[in-house]
Amino acid sequence: MRIGEVQWLTWDNADFVQGVIHVRPKPGWTTKTGNIRAVPMTPIIRTLLEKLPRKTRWVFTAPVLAKYPAGDRQISERRLLKSLKRTLKKLDLPGHLHTFCHSYISRAIFHGVAEAVVRSWGGHIDEETIRLYTHIASPQSRQAMQSLHEKFRGDDAA
Repeated sequence: MRIGEVQWLTWDNADFVQGVIHVRPKPGWTTKTGNIRAVPMTPIIRTLLEKLPRKTRWVFTAPVLAKYPAGDRQISERRLLKSLKRTLKKLDLPGHLHTFCHSYISRAIFHGVAEAVVRSWGGHIDEETIRLYTHIASPQSRQAMQSLHEKFRGDDAA
């Protein structure tokens, strides 16, 4: 999901019965493409979401402050990005949010998930947009070439 989609995620968008997160426009906000979609929850995401408190309509809220003691404010995009950066630093990982989008889409396609399914998860409509994300990592590309080489070399020996 995009950072704005996470920021605007409400509890009524988390469907634990079907195991999906519904990405829907709301008053004052719409998705990048304007479309509605459902993204399946992984078991890890489901567990993490189930553990979060549900004191407000927002899944992710800003911290409680003296000025806002109820703690029911929507989290800001800036705070979400700062949190991600802190987590990346703790894990000693390079990159930023968009890196994860590219990587996830590329890995899903490399592992055989149909492009149409990946497009529906990511909210990308046209094939050209998704192709921008489908980078095949160099080691994977070399491995595929080596496998083809060995296959064809074996055919020549027959």
